[in-house]
Amino acid sequence: MSRVTRVVLPERQSVFAYTAFTFYGMLFQAFRLTLCFVTFRLTPEVPPRPQLPK
Repeated sequence: MSRVTRVVLPERQSVFAYTAFTFYGMLFQAFRLTLCFVTFRLTPEVPPRPQLPK
């Protein structure tokens, strides 16, 4: 979050911008988690090795 440059805005507008920024950040995190989960689920599972008869 250090890359965000601070812009001097009126109080209400800055609060709105902060809320929207936080909301979009959470949305992005949820999107990344969902993407990782979907990718993980779509990868074919490695079939278990057939056990050799003793």
